[in-house]
Parts: sequence; structure tokens; C-alpha cells
Amino acid sequence: MALKVKISFNLSFLKRYTSIVIPVAIVVVALLFLGVTVLQGRSLVARMDKESLAVGKQIDQLMSKAPSARQWEEEKKYQDAHAEDAERIAQLGVHSSLRDLISYRIFPEPKDTSRQVFANFGQALRSRIEGLLTQIRGRGAPTQQEMQSQMGLDTSLSAGGNWSRANRNDMTQAMIDTICQKRAEEIGVYATPEAFAWYDFWEGYQFPGTDKAVEHCWYSQLAYWVYDDVVQAIQALNGSSTSVINSPVKRLIAVSFQKEADFPASTGAFYESSRMGGGRMSGEDRPMYLLQAGYPSVLGVEPWTGRVCNEENDVVHFSLGVIVAANAVGDFMKALCAEKITLFRAGFDESAPLEEGIHNSITILDSAVAPVERQDKEHELYRYGEQAVVRLTLTCEYLFNRAGYSPIMPKAIRDVLSVSSQGTGQTSPGGTSGARTAPPASRPAPSAPPPRRSGGRSVGGDDF
Repeated sequence: MALKVKISFNLSFLKRYTSIVIPVAIVVVALLFLGVTVLQGRSLVARMDKESLAVGKQIDQLMSKAPSARQWEEEKKYQDAHAEDAERIAQLGVHSSLRDLISYRIFPEPKDTSRQVFANFGQALRSRIEGLLTQIRGRGAPTQQEMQSQMGLDTSLSAGGNWSRANRNDMTQAMIDTICQKRAEEIGVYATPEAFAWYDFWEGYQFPGTDKAVEHCWYSQLAYWVYDDVVQAIQALNGSSTSVINSPVKRLIAVSFQKEADFPASTGAFYESSRMGGGRMSGEDRPMYLLQAGYPSVLGVEPWTGRVCNEENDVVHFSLGVIVAANAVGDFMKALCAEKITLFRAGFDESAPLEEGIHNSITILDSAVAPVERQDKEHELYRYGEQAVVRLTLTCEYLFNRAGYSPIMPKAIRDVLSVSSQGTGQTSPGGTSGARTAPPASRPAPSAPPPRRSGGRSVGGDDF
């Protein structure tokens, strides 16, 4: 009964004030909306004040730093300086192929087509190569005749025989060791002219006709520039070393453009003396222009640089073999790729004075290190010292700036380089000698792989 009374009371209350309930509800809702609006408005005003002030300050700062109406003049100076830098770099590239010539009477066309002009070139090249070896105090190991003479033996003894290791007694071996050690202490590095194939090529040169002879001279000139850079690298590393024992670079094996640099056919103690001191490597060893990307060079290496002959540069590959101290491998590779001194005559004018510049033309594409077995015939007469030594074989890329040396380029060479888009890898003028007419299916292996490559390892930039 009490519950009913209460409900009745509430209903009667609602009935009494029904007319004002709805207005009151509207007022309450309106007040809520008004409160929310006021709060949001205050937040919005504060945010607008903050952002507007920040933007205003930023505008004030920008207005205070507004560039002068003559700012373009300063910008022009800045851009002109950049243009000068670019031009200077381009000129350095051109100067990198300005080199002193072996003869100024042959390129681009011989001033005299007589045979003597080319014979003189060959003699001059051989003399230049001998001069390179003088710079590094290079000489070969003692020859059989030299040892026989110093030991008071008959120099007419033939190869082998009593000179074989099996027939040598302790006294004979001791005398040989003394002679070999003395040679190592007298020179800076083991190196002979025969390490450069063009040296032997020009000995007793048979004139094949003017056009062919000009090609021989051209490729000999290119090769000599590479030879010079290799010798500069050896000289930079060995410095003023007084002996092979103290030199980081112990021996120059060979520089080759047609095949992997390898020991000459006869380097041991018991070969005929006429082939001692390095052995013969006669025959053309043409630097091959790399004309089309995507194919290995004649040395079997596809350049990771992707560089081939174009309107700016010409590219050739070469192989280099040296014996170096094991801890000097990286240093030698750095020296090889470092800047080299360039001597040139402006305009390739023989009457102009020699000038000095710099160039940096070598990039290492492939490398391998192999141990040296000192008892092998290739090393038997060589004394490298007590430190560990290794054989380092490199395949390198060499750049010639076309604008720099094109004024002396023979027509036959120009013809080949001007149609490089039709090439199939690489070629050289003058028939098919040394020309690659089709890309190889895979990297060719040497016809007779030297055993030293077994156990070798590749050396890359990280080994520096």
C-alpha cells in the first residue's frame, strides 16, 4: 500500500509540472552546449594565437632576411666557380693523355716512310725500357754463364748435366747461394727488359710496310705508357731500398696485354744461357681496345666498371705479375692505382719544352694471390729475403682520354674507334691479328694454367 502511495505521489507531481519540464530540459541542454562551446572556443583561440604568433615571427624573420635585388650577381659568381671547376676537371682528363712520345716523326702519319724511321723507333723504345729498369735498379738473377764464370768453371757447359740439383755437392750449392745472395743485395728489384714483350719484338725488326709499321709503333707507344706507370708504382713502393731483400716489390714478372702475365719460358738455373735473364717473349702484344660492353676482354675479364671505348675515353686491359712481400700486397695495389707523373710536350710538338703533369689511369679489375715455392725452378736463383712473399697477378683497366691523344692517332686506329657501335667486343686494326670477332661463351682458361694459381685467392678493395 505504501509503494502505491509513493508512485501516485510522483505521478501527481509530474502532472502538476508537466508544462515546465520540456522548457527546463531545453535550458539544461542549451547550457551544456554553451559550456562545451566556450571551452572549445578558448582552446581554439589559444591555438590560433600560438600558431599565428609563430607564423608572424617567421614572416618577420623572412622579411628581415629578404635577399637583395642584386643577389643574382652573387649566385652567378657561385655558379661560375662551379663551371670553372668542371672545366678544370675536363682539362685534367685531357692532360692525362698528353705524354712524351718515343718518336715525334711517326704519328699520326710518318714524316718519312723509310725503313730507318721505324728501326730508329724500335731502338728508342728498347732504350726507354732499359731506362725504366735503371730507375728501379732492376736486373735479372745470375745467369748460368755468370755463375760458371765466377766459379771458374767452363762456360761452354750445356744446360743440365752436372748443373742439375741432384749432381751438385754442398760446396757447389754454397757457391751458387753466395752468388745469388750477392746479386740480391746489389739491385733494387728483379726485373729484365724481357718482362715487356715489345722489347724483344723490336730486336731485328723486319719492316712489313708503312701501314703495318705505323700500327706496330702505335701499339708499342701505348704499351710503353703502361710500362712506365707500372715502373712508377714499383719505384713509389720500393723508394730508396738498397736491395731486393729490403724491397717490398721483389720481382717484376711481366706486363702483358694478350695473355695473363706469366714467367717466361725459361727462368730456372739450368737452361741455355741465351735465354736467361728473363726469356724471350717475342711477338706482337697489342693493347686491345675494348669496344662493346657485356663481353670479356682478351684477358677473360668482363670489367665491373662497365667502361668501354666512347667519345671521351678509350679503354684497354693489361695483366701484371709481380712477387711482393706478403704484407705489401695492398700497398702495391694502392701505388698502382695512385696518381702518376706525366711528362709531355704541348701540342705533341718536339720543339716544345717538356712539361710535367699528373694522371690516374689504372683501375684493378681482378686479382689473385698465390704462395711462392722458393725451390721451384722459377725462383731457384732468386733471393727474396726472410720475409714471406707471394705472387700477385692483376688484371687492370687503363684509360686514355681521347681528346688528349686523338691529335696523334693514326687513321687506321681512328677508323676502328669510329665504328665501335658495330664491334663485337674488341678489335684492333690491321686484319684479324688480335681481333675478337665473336664474344666467348665463357671466360677462357689459360692454355696451360701455371700451377701457382692453385691455392691462390682473390684480392679486392676490402683487402686494402
